[in-house]
Amino acid sequence: MAIAPASLPPPGGRETTRPGLELVGDAHEDADERQRAAEHTMLRGVVVGTIVGIVVGALVWAALVAGALMSLGGFALAGPVWMGAAVGVFAGSFLGSWVGVVATTSALERAEHAQRR
Repeated sequence: MAIAPASLPPPGGRETTRPGLELVGDAHEDADERQRAAEHTMLRGVVVGTIVGIVVGALVWAALVAGALMSLGGFALAGPVWMGAAVGVFAGSFLGSWVGVVATTSALERAEHAQRR
């Protein structure tokens, strides 16, 4: 039983992106450039969304904890407020990155649809 090396070309000698669809020359380079630009846009959206989410999440959670403890009175606020801010950082990073992906998915889909044409 022999195993063929992975470096062999596909059957028929030509590479295609999908069965029955072949991109050649400049069309292939243009499609790659559109795809790279769309992925760059998505990455930038995720990074910006994560940064904004971290800041907003930390402030909101710190304010929630501080407000809850102020109503009880007689507590040192520093430790619990910092813990609330830490929870906000985790929640904000998740939600911010999710918003970044959702906001920029359309650019990636447009690039993929243009590549199929």
